[in-house]
Amino acid sequence: MATRLDLPPWLTDRIHTVAQKMRYQPYAGAGVETEGAILAIATLLHDRHMELSDTDEWRATLQETRDRKDASFADSPRSPLPPDERASFDGLDYYPPDPDYRFVLSLHEADEPQRIAVTTTTDGDREYVAVGRFRFDLGDQERSLTAYRSPGGDGTLWLPFRDATNGETTYDAGRYLDLDAETDREAGRWVVDFNRAYSPFCAYSDAYECPLVPAANWLEAPVPAGERYPY
Repeated sequence: MATRLDLPPWLTDRIHTVAQKMRYQPYAGAGVETEGAILAIATLLHDRHMELSDTDEWRATLQETRDRKDASFADSPRSPLPPDERASFDGLDYYPPDPDYRFVLSLHEADEPQRIAVTTTTDGDREYVAVGRFRFDLGDQERSLTAYRSPGGDGTLWLPFRDATNGETTYDAGRYLDLDAETDREAGRWVVDFNRAYSPFCAYSDAYECPLVPAANWLEAPVPAGERYPY
């Protein structure tokens, strides 16, 4: 019969960081079996060190991205802000960076990707291809979101979603994530970082037409990460 070795909670609570960097998924149980325990502890200690280092770099990169976007909103002729609001604009409002809302996930690809018509804010339609689903834990439950591509487009995935923050601290019609096939991948999987969630341009001006979030991507749980609204 295997002997069990009790470990500190910070070790057992982060077993899954080996598989999902920056996403903590605690599981029941307060120890590991003695066989292989030394290797497990060493792996987790190393991963914890790398995790902290990676998180610092991640935070810095995220802040740089936010700063560039704020500068674009204030100065670019393509800013979605009405011209009379740009001079007084002092930056978008964001939730504080939280690595718990950064996931590294496999895309469960659809056997037969379906073309769908997505209604827009001006009652028009835009066509997308539903290519698969991401599954992840949020609010103590497994959730899933459908990923879309534009027909004939590149490898970029469009991941629109609504959540329980909409109409309270975020744009009431939902937010988007764009996933680049080259820069948003780690070890063959996709980085789904809700800290990069953004409001569509129609949140800032009625001059824009934006696709609405399909009902399949309405989350009942809150996602307190990314852009807040109003700015």
